[in-house]
Amino acid sequence: MVFNKYDLFLCNSVGKPAGIKFVDKEELMREKDLKKKQEEAKLLEKEKKKAEQAALLELKKVKPSEMFLKETDKYSQFDDKVDF
Repeated sequence: MVFNKYDLFLCNSVGKPAGIKFVDKEELMREKDLKKKQEEAKLLEKEKKKAEQAALLELKKVKPSEMFLKETDKYSQFDDKVDF
């Protein structure tokens, strides 16, 4: 067995004894890259949810009487007599 081609990998599970196995370095690198990509995807998802919540909060701050005033392409006239 050629040891410089392999790295040690510690297997530790709850309720089972710890084990050591030899794993190819390239396989370990692939697993590390995959884990890193998954963590980045989780972080991006959290940031996306946070941005959506912030946008929703901004929408909630708009007064109902002013909500549609900026959408002049959809609505041509507004009634000034109506008060909310």
